[in-house]
Amino acid sequence: SIFLPYSSGLQVSADGKRLYTRADTSTTVAVLETDSFTVIDLLPYAAVLAVSPDNNLLFAWKNEGIYLLKTSDYSIIYRDSAIGTGRFSSNNKRLYALSNDRLVIHRLELSDAIYESAQFNTPSGIVKDFEPSISQKQLFYYVQTGPSTHEFSVYDIALDSIIFKEVQQPGFGDLEISPDGKYVFFTNPGRALLFESGPGWISVYDVASNSVVTRITTAGILEPPYQLGLPIGPIKVTPDSRWLVALPNNFYHGAVFTVDIRILAVTKYLEIGDGNLKGLTMQNAP
Repeated sequence: SIFLPYSSGLQVSADGKRLYTRADTSTTVAVLETDSFTVIDLLPYAAVLAVSPDNNLLFAWKNEGIYLLKTSDYSIIYRDSAIGTGRFSSNNKRLYALSNDRLVIHRLELSDAIYESAQFNTPSGIVKDFEPSISQKQLFYYVQTGPSTHEFSVYDIALDSIIFKEVQQPGFGDLEISPDGKYVFFTNPGRALLFESGPGWISVYDVASNSVVTRITTAGILEPPYQLGLPIGPIKVTPDSRWLVALPNNFYHGAVFTVDIRILAVTKYLEIGDGNLKGLTMQNAP
């Protein structure tokens, strides 16, 4: 481990060899080699939001907007002040970027000349999280539709319509797609209001059947005060799609637990310490 004052916003390269994290101030990103945890570069950005699956591009942000950088020399190849976060496609050919007002998805083609090929209006509400499917035929949304109401929804690009949705109360959770494209996992506290007692869950949406096939409960594993009526998260899936790794929540307790995706059940729970764990990242290549 390494101490970096105010470090947050962890992102790891696809091969797991480099880690990008905010360091010291809100205007500097530290680049670390994970073998030695040695800082090898400092970049003048507020955060690295994503790393392309082939490790060739960084998606970075600062107050002036977002930047696409080459990892080889950190040269800027694209800049946009209208978008604030994004996801690379699994084949490295596209970037799906969310507008600053969190209402529109912009699809950028990552060719020699980067250009926008499509825009997708999001479902009613403010997008909290989203992911393109591995096939790029769907977009998965976690949307805030009211003060204590969210919605998980699936948008079919060819049909230009929502083909599945499920209300989450109160919501405020995360979503994560498995690298094999089979499942989308999303979280909810499991009660109508935040800070009420009781276990939460991880819902499992099966892409092929277009349905939620199960909910993985934290009953008997995470109990107050460890969960505090908050949604589980962040959550990440290992590159072989075998394990889901999760933190109890972003605000309290030093613990981590794992779900065996073969049986869709929690199998391991590890107490790490009294400190808060507020970031989780996963390489996406074996």
